[in-house]
Amino acid sequence: MNPHPCQNVPACFFGVSAAEAGSQPHNFVLATPANYTLEHCGLPTSHEAHVPARSVERLQALPGIKSLTLTGQYPIADVAYDVTGLPVELSLEAASPLIPGEAQNSAFPAAVFTFTAKNATDKQVSVRLLQGQQNFVGWDGVADATAASTPFLGGNVNTPFAASGLSGISMSSTSTTTQDMFKGTLCLAAVEGDAVAREDDDWDVVGDGASDAKPAEDEVTGKVIMQAASEEALWGAFVGGQEVPAAAAAATSPSAAGASYCCGVVQGMTLAPGESKSVSFVLSWHFPNRQLIDGANKWTDRLPLNIGNRYGVWYSDAKAVATALRGNLSYLLAATRAYRDAVYGSTIPENFVMSAAGRASIVGSTSMWWSRDGIILGWEGNHCCPLNCSHVYGYGVLLERLFPEVAKDMLFSWFSRTYDPATGVTMRYGHNGFAIDGALACVIKAYLAVQQADGDVSWLPSIWENVKGQIEIMFTRWDVDGDGCIRDWQQNTYDTAMHGANTFIGSYYVTALRAASKMAELMKDADFAKQCADRAALASASYEKICWKEEYGYYVADVTAKDCAHSYGPGCFIDQLCASGLSFACGLGYMFNAEHETSARLAIAKNNTVQCPPFHDLQKHMFPGDTGTTTCTYPHGKLGKGMIYDTLVSIGWTYPVIAGLLHDKRIDEATYMNDIIRQRQDGRNRSPWNEPECDTHYTRMFSGWGLYDQACGMRYDATQKAVGFEPRFNSENFNCFVAMEGGWGTFTQAAGPAFNSGTVTLKSLHGTCSVKTLGVYSFTKPDACTADLDGAAVAATLTDVPGLGMTVGLGDGVAVKQGSTLTVRLRTSVARHVDASQPCCGSQGCC
Repeated sequence: MNPHPCQNVPACFFGVSAAEAGSQPHNFVLATPANYTLEHCGLPTSHEAHVPARSVERLQALPGIKSLTLTGQYPIADVAYDVTGLPVELSLEAASPLIPGEAQNSAFPAAVFTFTAKNATDKQVSVRLLQGQQNFVGWDGVADATAASTPFLGGNVNTPFAASGLSGISMSSTSTTTQDMFKGTLCLAAVEGDAVAREDDDWDVVGDGASDAKPAEDEVTGKVIMQAASEEALWGAFVGGQEVPAAAAAATSPSAAGASYCCGVVQGMTLAPGESKSVSFVLSWHFPNRQLIDGANKWTDRLPLNIGNRYGVWYSDAKAVATALRGNLSYLLAATRAYRDAVYGSTIPENFVMSAAGRASIVGSTSMWWSRDGIILGWEGNHCCPLNCSHVYGYGVLLERLFPEVAKDMLFSWFSRTYDPATGVTMRYGHNGFAIDGALACVIKAYLAVQQADGDVSWLPSIWENVKGQIEIMFTRWDVDGDGCIRDWQQNTYDTAMHGANTFIGSYYVTALRAASKMAELMKDADFAKQCADRAALASASYEKICWKEEYGYYVADVTAKDCAHSYGPGCFIDQLCASGLSFACGLGYMFNAEHETSARLAIAKNNTVQCPPFHDLQKHMFPGDTGTTTCTYPHGKLGKGMIYDTLVSIGWTYPVIAGLLHDKRIDEATYMNDIIRQRQDGRNRSPWNEPECDTHYTRMFSGWGLYDQACGMRYDATQKAVGFEPRFNSENFNCFVAMEGGWGTFTQAAGPAFNSGTVTLKSLHGTCSVKTLGVYSFTKPDACTADLDGAAVAATLTDVPGLGMTVGLGDGVAVKQGSTLTVRLRTSVARHVDASQPCCGSQGCC
């Protein structure tokens, strides 16, 4: 399918008709001309603000609304409509299930649209709502679907149904063949009964995963408009009240060649003065024949040409998708809302939350997919550079935090399905050779996956032999000079083979060695653990000595004019400490000298900030007035032609710098660098949920979740059942989302005067969060604590752990089950006064 928004699917809109008792109805298409202008039509199709001309023409023919306000907190969008003359206040919640730790429940090919109408008058009001849709089954996504005749269409059939708490239309085509990649079905349905739990429902009650009770068949009230030749005809049928009950409707005959049908589902309600009601629609799709095309067909030596979609195994068609979704809708939406509220309800500044949690949108984009055989696969970006690129996905931490089973499958591909015993992790699912940064990143990410979701070390053995093998290859092939530095060609994500010692690759190497040492300990391989730890210490010291440039305040590459091709040399390079995001996520700390690392990140923030104009970035993602962070600048001159891609502005390799600044507690600089990203992606020119590099929904941006980790000052290790926090924002009154093995929930922290005392909580919103030690690193003065689980006392001790800080020990551990809260109260048991000669001040927690 075409990766850019250059096509328009007819009749994809919502409509409303509302009338006070005794009055004529007011009818509106729920779209505003303010979003669809000729100016937007004139933008290139690669521009995210581009709209097709037909979108403008629609609102010249059909009655649009004044304006709307969208609040997007992925995966939920809340829309408030401003409709002049409408006797009801109307809003929409659009959502697709996303539940951390539940990959299948987060992979529904469907969306749920819930409208809420409130009668704003003193009279009874009747309201009808329409969701329209064209049956585009068979369409290639490229041809003009609004033309009089569209290739691939024809033979389209709409079939009504009313069953299993749904009433609607199933859309198919008789013209597609069994293996046709465009063969599939669509389903548009009204949700019958009270299936959609609202935000004020008791999550602890509805969040048990139980299936909803189905309404009786005589409760089905949704109606359908089975066919219309155009969206104008569909609108006319809706305004004219021509919908009929789905149970009484008949299927259409197959459409003529080059044509299809528009159709719609209608729901109605009657509201007393001041009354509010909600109705929901489900749109689902089912296209089981995903194929390796557009440059991915060379992978047929390892994968079938028709790799399919995993949902094709779970569901027979789009109607089955909608039925399964409806069958558990209360749970799915309540869990999704609970996740949304926990993440976005944090006291972390909104822009940091958006940079982190907004990147979950990539999982639901066409950049990634789940094959029929259960393999997680993906482009670098939508239809760009296949397949499972190690040096792009290597930057990310979001999958490991939110969907560790997805991360584990990708790691299994790198270390098992496609591993090359001669070189190790392959760059692109068994093809394109070896990228040293990607291979080392995979070692680190393996440790992160273990820390996040392998507490009993049952998964690590499935890949350990080749994780260890990758490090051994580094010892025998690359690290051969006796000082822990790599100097031979180093193929990497910049499509180059750098030479000479540099901390770009050195940061990966040091961190990978430390991660391998930790994993070797878990595998009871003490000799290899020591070998890796010793080599990491040697490598760290050597890179620090060779690459730190005191007079510059940052790290350089050790090259000369002879071997400087493709290297940043003396330049200020954004990725000079590339692995820091992964290192801090794993709790492995600074890779080199801590003060020097901080200085280097500050140098990047200073030297690499650019404005457009006069600066113009390589991939043309910046627009006039934008500010960004470019790849490399040369405040002290350059060697040769300098760094390739030095004018490329990528958010994906900016995020680890920001995460590092948060770790360094350089809050102002971190905030500025992140704010200029959000300014560029504020919806004017770029979507907040689609950050491009080489094409859209670029997967390197999974690194954004590192900002959430570091804003929380979070450390987590499931193998130790240890979690800890040192918030960088609002530490006196802090709350955040936390994902742990087996469950997720919220952490809160409230501090007394001067942090002499405080209360922290860990609440499970989903599953069970098991914890044995709880780090409360913001506190330095308390020396005693008490703890309880839902009011029942829990044994607890407070210890100042060297290198970490105050840590609450919880004996053999506590299982915080869904709905339960672990509460720890910290206190200072002895007087601590600046002036010991003065009497006790009497403040709570002072003594």
